[in-house]
Amino acid sequence: TTAALWEYYEFILDKFGGFNAQLVATTGVTDTMTDMIVCTLGGIAISVLMYRHYVLGHKGWLISTVDHYYYRNNKR
Repeated sequence: TTAALWEYYEFILDKFGGFNAQLVATTGVTDTMTDMIVCTLGGIAISVLMYRHYVLGHKGWLISTVDHYYYRNNKR
């Protein structure tokens, strides 16, 4: 996570600060960084939706799978 946040920081500096920390001109890292940002935002969105459904008690197949996994692996 720290490495990804650092890369985001460098990317933002390059895009909005005029720096060239990632050597964007020679490596073409813009597409990779855009993909990483979109995937991170998508992961956060899915996590929020799953949490919301779980709290509201909606038991779809994904939440049922997580519950089943938790039940089988939480032997105290």
